[in-house]
Amino acid sequence: MLPPGDFLLLGAGGKMGQGIAELLLATIAEEALSTRIFSRRLTLVDPLSDRLVLLKHRLEKTARTFAERSIVSLRKKFQEGTSNREKVENFASYLLDQCFFERGIEGVRGELFVFEAAAEDVQIKTELFSRLAKQLPKNALFFTNTSAIPIASLAKPIPGRLAGLHFYNPPPLQPIVEVVIPKDGDKALLTTIEALLAGWKKERVDSPDIVGFIGNGFMIPEIENALSLLPKLSVDQINQLTKEKLFRPLGIFELVDFVGRDIVVAIGKVMGKDLTGVLNLPPTKRSTHHRKKMTEEEAIAEINKENDPSVHAYLEMLKKISSDLFCKGVDQKALEKVLKLGFHHTFVPWDTRLKA
Repeated sequence: MLPPGDFLLLGAGGKMGQGIAELLLATIAEEALSTRIFSRRLTLVDPLSDRLVLLKHRLEKTARTFAERSIVSLRKKFQEGTSNREKVENFASYLLDQCFFERGIEGVRGELFVFEAAAEDVQIKTELFSRLAKQLPKNALFFTNTSAIPIASLAKPIPGRLAGLHFYNPPPLQPIVEVVIPKDGDKALLTTIEALLAGWKKERVDSPDIVGFIGNGFMIPEIENALSLLPKLSVDQINQLTKEKLFRPLGIFELVDFVGRDIVVAIGKVMGKDLTGVLNLPPTKRSTHHRKKMTEEEAIAEINKENDPSVHAYLEMLKKISSDLFCKGVDQKALEKVLKLGFHHTFVPWDTRLKA
């Protein structure tokens, strides 16, 4: 069970922030359905007012959808309204009343659970944590959505009170969350994370506190290697290789565009990789070809049957990236979860059923 305390979300208007906001709103809604009391407030901070306006509209829709799906419980537990429509609108309205939209952190004071989805920049994040450490209670806990910056380098203003919660996009739909808890972390960090992930029905994947963690520890080197193939292969050919021939939902450069080229460059910079080449890529062409969906066994059999040297060479490169992560302390099962559940890869590159 999640301890009492209000939520604060920094960077709420960004792509990841909006998804995290939906999850936090769902937590408040679920608790209200269970206890019949709205006991928690959510403060959403973003410096851009237009993004806050869009976020508010998104959360209005989220609140209404939640209420519609919970109409049976609403009829049993909430007296306000007679018709289903009235009950839905009343509950959604009460839920949104718990949300406060701010362009800065000057007014925040009593929040105990801080979620951060600001820009992937050490200085920005640590400055926010330094300011909040002076304004919030000493027992406030912090959770950062950084996908690349080691937690130890961010936790100096709030020692023992910061953990990594790296969501995959979009946070409400993706089934896993990468979790990084420093050795000196307060025990309350773990219990809070366990309660949150259980409520969100997310699977926890533990990562060592290394640059890039698990997901970007794999993706960024793959992008770097894909860029090195460009003199020999076109963008479309590399996308076809990494999508059609490896049975993935997106080719590697399609994935770059999905994540955002500027974001990929920023993450690469944190990891000491120069990925500025992605900024000059031509627009990726999404394939309209939909091949028959295959099981893992069928896909591996198809790869072995085609015996395409370019596919096996690419798989060897992915296997090396995987081995490097294992040497850094990443658990093999954890990487497998990230690849299959986070990136939706059909199989893992170290599968012994793949012919060399």
